[in-house]
Amino acid sequence: MKFSALSLAAAIVAPVFAVTYEIGFNNGSFVPKEITIAPGNTIRWTNADGDHAIVQTIAAGSCNATAGGFNSGTKKKGTVYDRTFLTPTTVFYKEGLGANCQKGATGTIFVKAGAPPPTMGPSGTRTAAPISTATNGAGFLTPEKAVYLGVAGFFGALAL
Repeated sequence: MKFSALSLAAAIVAPVFAVTYEIGFNNGSFVPKEITIAPGNTIRWTNADGDHAIVQTIAAGSCNATAGGFNSGTKKKGTVYDRTFLTPTTVFYKEGLGANCQKGATGTIFVKAGAPPPTMGPSGTRTAAPISTATNGAGFLTPEKAVYLGVAGFFGALAL
């Protein structure tokens, strides 16, 4: 029983360390264009200009959407779209409205276990810094929700 409680506690505590990193969309491109994060972290796309949509694609630089991939829907100026990445993977995405994708509005997220702090790809000049700790997303389990569920589960396991 102790093993179960300890395993549960370890699984619950990990989301506490999740952070949110920001990718901006300004003047027709994503900044940073590439980012490396750890599993459990969240990307927040912030829209600084007209209507945009964040759409998952099949490959780097592609304008072809991934069947069953994420799609933010139309986001107005000043709005954000959050997405938490729970497992190691490489995710490609594009601007989903108008001709911005054809003009190079694409990006890549590398989700790697044990990843160092996020950095920009070759087109960027600064390191992307976390903007906050866990944030609430749109209808899926975010680190913040996991923390609340985790605390209740942890104390419940201690009672066993």
